[in-house]
Amino acid sequence: MRTGWLQPERWFLAITLLLAACARPVALPATHPAGATQPLNIFALAPHEGHPPPAATQPGPMPPVYEIDATRLDFPFAADLRPARKLLARPPVDLDVLDLWRVNGLFIGMLDKAALSKLMAALPPVDGGEVRRIVGPEGTHALAVSPPLKNRVARITLTRSDGLEHPTTLTGGNMQFLVRLRGLGGGRSLLMLTPHHHYSEPSVIPRLPQAKALDGEIYSDLMLAVTLEPRQVFVIGIDKHPEPHVPAPPATSQPATSQPAKPPAKAPAETLVPGPNGQAVAIKPEHIRLDLGTLLLGRSRQSEPLQSLLLIQVRELAPGGQP
Repeated sequence: MRTGWLQPERWFLAITLLLAACARPVALPATHPAGATQPLNIFALAPHEGHPPPAATQPGPMPPVYEIDATRLDFPFAADLRPARKLLARPPVDLDVLDLWRVNGLFIGMLDKAALSKLMAALPPVDGGEVRRIVGPEGTHALAVSPPLKNRVARITLTRSDGLEHPTTLTGGNMQFLVRLRGLGGGRSLLMLTPHHHYSEPSVIPRLPQAKALDGEIYSDLMLAVTLEPRQVFVIGIDKHPEPHVPAPPATSQPATSQPAKPPAKAPAETLVPGPNGQAVAIKPEHIRLDLGTLLLGRSRQSEPLQSLLLIQVRELAPGGQP
């Protein structure tokens, strides 16, 4: 027996099979000429069984966009706005919050856009103003009406939700409204306004501008929420004749006893209001009193104190920002 080498007949069979395999034609795609080299397209490969192709993601509906127009109208502080206030309807807001705004020197009201011409006719001559427009989705926005306090120190008595008067000192920064909007459908919106004393708070951690805008003191217990129809205008002004806050007497079975009336507090020699450059301007006390309403809507021009009337309108825009 011969070992280590193939027998001659087996050599012949092996060579024959090898030549037959090399001569077998290879089928190429009809779109490519024979012998052409094409790159492999992995995105055209069929998925493996058990791994279906990922479903195509459909973009969701874009959130609605809202336009908030805040019109500021300035008048001399001594001007009487009460004739125009008679044209305003009481908004459907919480009565306790309405009372808190009133005792802190702010009045509010509503009217239809069709009645704006009557309101303007009942107002005294306008002494300046501006229009602030905020466009964006639902969220919180800052609305500053009065000039910044800068280095000024303001001391006011703030009535909080507990019904008590709190002596409050405000140093620098600026007073503003935090405006929060939420759509209710059909063009209706929920407008939430919160007084806010904004001042920068130091931080070693980098923060977004949206977070920095909420620095300072937010008076959440004075937040006012009102539902606005597309045709309605919300009005805010300084109440120069607010009635004193009288808390409800506690329930008791003891007969009420009369208490001697306290003498009226002596008026200060002068009051300060924000000037156009943030400096304090002194005026006589019979013209103005310093409270939350004055800090939010008071200003001065050439040492003359002014009161601002704020008219807010909300309009829902299409997702692309068009009416």
